[in-house]
Amino acid sequence: MKLITVLMISLMFSSCVNKNLSDAEKFFGDSLIDKVEYLSSDEKWSDFNGNGFKVDVYEIIDLNYIKDKSADKNFKTFNFNENINPLDNTDYSKYIENGSGFYKTIWLENEIKTIVVDTTNNKFLYYYNLM
Repeated sequence: MKLITVLMISLMFSSCVNKNLSDAEKFFGDSLIDKVEYLSSDEKWSDFNGNGFKVDVYEIIDLNYIKDKSADKNFKTFNFNENINPLDNTDYSKYIENGSGFYKTIWLENEIKTIVVDTTNNKFLYYYNLM
């Protein structure tokens, strides 16, 4: 009986997957395992209608890999040191203050997904918004 319990617990933990990293990988188009390290999450959801957002913040471990894999994927640039910054006043701008790098946003019906690569602060953000 102990063996069965240990086996069940080990299978339970071996099947755990970082779903948000998996979602970010699908959007990014390449594996991020061992390329980023999880730092934190922030989310706010409406109890009334379920709308809200979630942002996952990762530290970039292999910046060259991220830059190389992003090269031909139509990312736009941002820089918080310029007067006009497209990412200023977003739900996730506090995580990339004084940063610069590139980002990509897609809209799918009532969903917004954004990946931000802050090359100044070595941060990778995955933002999901449900409207």
